[in-house]
Amino acid sequence: MSTYEFDCVSKDDIETFINEAEQAVSKRDIANVFDIKGQARIPLKKALKELVAEGRIRQTAGKTYEKIDRSESPAVSALVITDITTDGDILARPIDDGFDHQWADDAQIEVNLDPRNKKAKRAPGLGDKVLAKIFYVREGLYFAEVIKVLGAPKPTVLGRLAVDSQGVWYIQPVDRKEKDDYVLSQADLDTFPKGKPEAGLLVEVQPLPQKGFGVPHAKLLNVIGRDDDPRAISIIAIHEYGLR
Repeated sequence: MSTYEFDCVSKDDIETFINEAEQAVSKRDIANVFDIKGQARIPLKKALKELVAEGRIRQTAGKTYEKIDRSESPAVSALVITDITTDGDILARPIDDGFDHQWADDAQIEVNLDPRNKKAKRAPGLGDKVLAKIFYVREGLYFAEVIKVLGAPKPTVLGRLAVDSQGVWYIQPVDRKEKDDYVLSQADLDTFPKGKPEAGLLVEVQPLPQKGFGVPHAKLLNVIGRDDDPRAISIIAIHEYGLR
C-alpha cells in the first residue's frame, strides 16, 4: 500500500481509509498506512478528534475508529439519555413517541455532539429527551446526531402488574400520589423480558404522551421482580419517598 507524508494527507483521506477498512482501525494503523511519524502524530490525533466530533467516524471504547453507515437516509426518533460514562460518552435509548422505526430491545445508541450544530443549543444531560438522526454502525449499535434537545421526559413510574377481566394488562403505581393506572402495549407483552407477565410483578414504565381522553399508556422499561426481593424493597422506598 502506498504511504504519504502527513502534510499531504487530509481529513478526507483519513476518513476514506477508515470507511474502506474491513474492521475498526487504531491510530497506529492509520499512522503506519500514511507513514506518519514522530511529532506528526499530534496533528493526526487532532484530525481524528475532529472527525469524531463532526460525526464522520466513530471512536470505539477500545480507542479504535470505525465507519458510520450513511448510505441510507437516517431514521429520526426521540431518544432519552440513559448514561454518561466517565469517558464522556453519551448513551441513549429510543422512546415510543409515535415514530415508525422499530428498535431492538438491546439496541445501544451512542450520541454524538457536533459543536457546529447550533440547533441543539445545549448539551443534553442525563434523563433529557432529544430528537436525533440515527445511523447504523453495526448489529445492535447505532450512532445518533442530535437535532434538538427537547427537555426532560416525564419521570418513570414504578408499579405492579395487574390484569383485568378482559385480559388487559396494566400498571398500578406504588406511589399513592399517582392517580392513573397505565396500560401496557401488546408489543411490550409479546417481548416481556422474563417470559410471560405475571400479576404482582414490580416493573418500571415510562408514561407515553396521551392523545385525547382515555386510559393513559406506558412503555415497559424494566422488570424488577417480586415485592420481597431486597432490590425491589429499596426501589419502592426510593419512589415512595421521592428520593429519585
